[in-house]
Amino acid sequence: MTTILAAQAEQARAKGEALIKQADRLLCESWNERMWADGEPIDPSPTVDQAINGGYRKITTPQCSKTTLHWPRGKARAAGIEPVRRVG
Repeated sequence: MTTILAAQAEQARAKGEALIKQADRLLCESWNERMWADGEPIDPSPTVDQAINGGYRKITTPQCSKTTLHWPRGKARAAGIEPVRRVG
């Protein structure tokens, strides 16, 4: 009985992680669409962790005097992600 419950717990966790990943990806896509439509920053924006979890492997940010994006270098290297570059 305990192995059945453990297997069910593992399946539930995998489904939950997949749903969170999908939610993060959709949040980033929605934010990107709003940015392109409005042409200015939209708050709140997704976090870097949400972008990484959502499958984004490269993040760019327009040059802005109001905001500075600090890349979590350890996470970037661990995930095999390119560093942030400024555009604009």
